[in-house]
Amino acid sequence: MAWLDENNKAQLEWIEALPTGVKVRQRFEDQYRELTRDCLNAMYAWVEKPLQAARDGSGEPAMPVFPYSAEDLDDMSPNSVAQSITTFLMKSYEAVFGTDNIPWAAIASTPDQYYDTNKFDLLFDSDGLGKLKGAKWFTLGSALAMGAGEGTPGFFRKVPAVVGEEEEEGATAEAARVKEAEAEVARVKEAEAEAARVKQQQQMEEAARVKEAETEAAQVKEAEAEAAWVKEAEAEVARVKEAEAEAARVKKQQVEEAAARAKEAEVEAARAKGRKGRKRKAEDELVPEPEEERRWPVRNRQTPQEAERERNQKAAEEAARGKVKPSFEYVDTNPAKKPGVGKLGSLGRELEFLRN
Repeated sequence: MAWLDENNKAQLEWIEALPTGVKVRQRFEDQYRELTRDCLNAMYAWVEKPLQAARDGSGEPAMPVFPYSAEDLDDMSPNSVAQSITTFLMKSYEAVFGTDNIPWAAIASTPDQYYDTNKFDLLFDSDGLGKLKGAKWFTLGSALAMGAGEGTPGFFRKVPAVVGEEEEEGATAEAARVKEAEAEVARVKEAEAEAARVKQQQQMEEAARVKEAETEAAQVKEAEAEAAWVKEAEAEVARVKEAEAEAARVKKQQVEEAAARAKEAEVEAARAKGRKGRKRKAEDELVPEPEEERRWPVRNRQTPQEAERERNQKAAEEAARGKVKPSFEYVDTNPAKKPGVGKLGSLGRELEFLRN
């Protein structure tokens, strides 16, 4: 149900009905708050014109007023506010000028010809409401709620026409204003085209700078890689030189060790040669063995000292048995041997046998 109250404001009655025994946890308008508001706004806009016409009794539509207060706007979503403002301005213009096609370019050029600029401190863009965002919708809605709400003549108005020459001059001035507005629109479009061209040029220049920076970065990276390669090559050369120096040191050490071993071998050879000479000299000093003893290869030759000890031992044994030592001995006069008493040969033994 819809009706107009004493303040000439449309009222709607909202009724929720549920089957018996059915319970819900949350009311529909609470659960779907924004949807409910949008529906109510559409209903208000739909019933307001016929209700106003019915109240006037003339059949002529009454001057539309903005249906919300500033407090109401605080509870509405941005989309609802934008839709309400757009609908109100179209209906307000249609009620005054007979069409809802609003000439925003002309309004932007000569706003005082379409609404009271002393009452409304508003400026519209030549493109209309398309560029409004966020808080600007609420600012415009608050201005309309204060100046075009209940008890006001609305927003749009017609400037009283002047008859005769003044009317013609007004029409000419209006045509001039329209032409100027069109020229302003053309200038705006040209400025937008220039801005788009400048923006495109800036983007191209930025892209060129980015590409140049990338090229420079690649060159720097390549230079760093080249420097790293050179540094690695220098390190390799240093390692090669170090290896060559180490090889030279090892070779020198090996040569010195070989020379030392050669010298040591020479000393050892000299020592061996000296030992060999001394051995030969000692062998020359050995006491000759008897003929019968020489036939046994297992008997070794004795040194003079060993022969002297053996001879003394035999003499002691013979003395113990009561035998007499031979009455004659011979002396070895070989200059290569040490002086000493030698054993009797076979002839001496035979003479000793005959004597006994």
